[in-house]
Amino acid sequence: MLFGDLRWSRRVFPSSRRHQAVALPSTHPMPRGRTISISVDDVEEVGEFTTKHLKNLLEEEGSLKPGLLREQVAHALELPLNWRFQRLHAKWFIGAWQRDPAMDPALLLLAKLDFNALQNIYKRELNELSRWWRDLGLPQKLPFFRDRLTENYLWSVVFAFEPDSWSFREMDTKMICFITMIDDVYDVYGTLDELEIFTDIMVR
Repeated sequence: MLFGDLRWSRRVFPSSRRHQAVALPSTHPMPRGRTISISVDDVEEVGEFTTKHLKNLLEEEGSLKPGLLREQVAHALELPLNWRFQRLHAKWFIGAWQRDPAMDPALLLLAKLDFNALQNIYKRELNELSRWWRDLGLPQKLPFFRDRLTENYLWSVVFAFEPDSWSFREMDTKMICFITMIDDVYDVYGTLDELEIFTDIMVR
């Protein structure tokens, strides 16, 4: 293991392990919640270690030649993997991987088919939610609030992108729509007296 004999943030990354740099972007930082025996402090140290040495690899002349590996390192430093929208990251990775000489064409095709199939699922779900939203007619009855169904649906995809998570995405999107509406009632529509009555009703 890359970190097995190192105390990552307290030693110099040995030159003999520079070839293992490809493993660093996936640990920048190591996401919490994985089934691995590591403390919270160690998670922070892993993040510091990978950030430090990935930056060094980019800055040191000759450490990383222009190409896919350098692109992956720069991408990892731009935003940690566990902060990214997984489906957008998958699209980026497919584009990057297809330029890799070691790419497996069959596996690449499978990844593209999976991505496109899931996109079609999202389109069908959003179409169904759009019909529900249109039939509800709230944007016409209450034109003051933010009508952002697609954005609200996207948030639900961030939390649960798997094909079988439609029930969650449906419930979450509808809930966010109503929360947004109530928030705008308070922010831009109601008077103080009206909002006191409205709050009392909501509490009941």
